[in-house]
Amino acid sequence: MDTDDSHTEEEEEAASDKPTYDEDFPSLPNLELNETRKIAAEAQKATRASSAIRPSQTTQVFTISHEDLEMKNLVAICKTIADDTNTTITRSVCKDKSVTIAITGKIQNVQEAWKGLLGNLQTQILLEVAVPKELHRFMKEGNILKDIETSTTTSIKVPSGESPKQTVSVI
Repeated sequence: MDTDDSHTEEEEEAASDKPTYDEDFPSLPNLELNETRKIAAEAQKATRASSAIRPSQTTQVFTISHEDLEMKNLVAICKTIADDTNTTITRSVCKDKSVTIAITGKIQNVQEAWKGLLGNLQTQILLEVAVPKELHRFMKEGNILKDIETSTTTSIKVPSGESPKQTVSVI
């Protein structure tokens, strides 16, 4: 029986050497509400600072349908525009004969290449729309017209105030 008592003493000694649950997993400190808000504000500020960093390179992908594609030398046009705008242009012809084009480079260069490609590859159509003369002044105000032209890759011609013409040309 002496061996059982010694065994029990050893077990008790080993058990007392083990850390307790509270020692292994101490509770988190109680922070004041103001301290918590301060920490959250610092984290938000750090997030905003990192989101202000803009990438120097971008890629824009677009597709020109077979109907809109003018039959020209696609390879030569892409190479010329890529060289002129310092971008990389890759193209792929799909089964439906549409062309998917990816332009990679600096943001401003990619936009310039995109305009150049669409101007050279897409079929241009002239559309004249009758717009009452009194509305022409609204079309010339601010950058709205330029924004529309940029986003739709069109050219919109509004007649001057002295012109009797009431049609607006969209190319």
